[in-house]
Amino acid sequence: MIRDNVVGLSDADIKYKLKAMQKLKLHPREDEENTALLARIKRLYEMASGDDRTMVQNLLVEFETALTKQDPDLIETTRGEISEILNRIDDYYVS
Repeated sequence: MIRDNVVGLSDADIKYKLKAMQKLKLHPREDEENTALLARIKRLYEMASGDDRTMVQNLLVEFETALTKQDPDLIETTRGEISEILNRIDDYYVS
């Protein structure tokens, strides 16, 4: 069906476009990077105590809010910022 409506695209171009369209169908919560970060936040929440635990809980809320908004730029920025904070927390509890 798509093939009939496409003019001037190679099979490789069509496959590339279809792959890009698949991402649009996927909720950001289901993206690999996002599910990995959610799992990491939950793991660190279980390890942390006191104020650190509250901070990790706030990071989880912040990231889930970004995911709910479904804005790819916001999600990417938030994911990067939270990852940096989690690296510091992880270093403190693991080392």
